[in-house]
Amino acid sequence: MLRSIRRELRIAFSKRTQSIWVRATKWAIFLGVAVVLYGSDFFVFWVVGLPFLGVLTPLED
Repeated sequence: MLRSIRRELRIAFSKRTQSIWVRATKWAIFLGVAVVLYGSDFFVFWVVGLPFLGVLTPLED
């Protein structure tokens, strides 16, 4: 499973899979929502849970 996670992270951060503006837009949206949720009960779920699910979702093993 660790091999699969490494592969997914390598693909996610590869410069060939997504253009810079797509990655910048995704980070801007993620950080914007995190700022809005800061101090609420959903903040930890957003900051920890969403990236964790994003890494685990495409795993095929």
